[in-house]
Amino acid sequence: MSSVNTSKTRRMAGLSILTALVIVLQFIAEYIKISGVPITLTLVPIVVGSALYGIRGGAWLGGVFGVVVWLMSIAGIDQTGATLWPL
Repeated sequence: MSSVNTSKTRRMAGLSILTALVIVLQFIAEYIKISGVPITLTLVPIVVGSALYGIRGGAWLGGVFGVVVWLMSIAGIDQTGATLWPL
């Protein structure tokens, strides 16, 4: 097995784990509120992914975060974002 394939596989597996963490942390953060404002810990896997996998990895994870927030706002799960989507 070549080291190039091993490197690509490790990168793909690492980004997959961090992508799942971004999605899960964003959903959990909606239910943890301090003074009525939801906190987010989603920045942690984005920064770690950017440090480990470069700007493309960070851009991917940031894009996933943006799509998750957008979908949660449209679905009405995120109350702050839902005010931007009138029914």
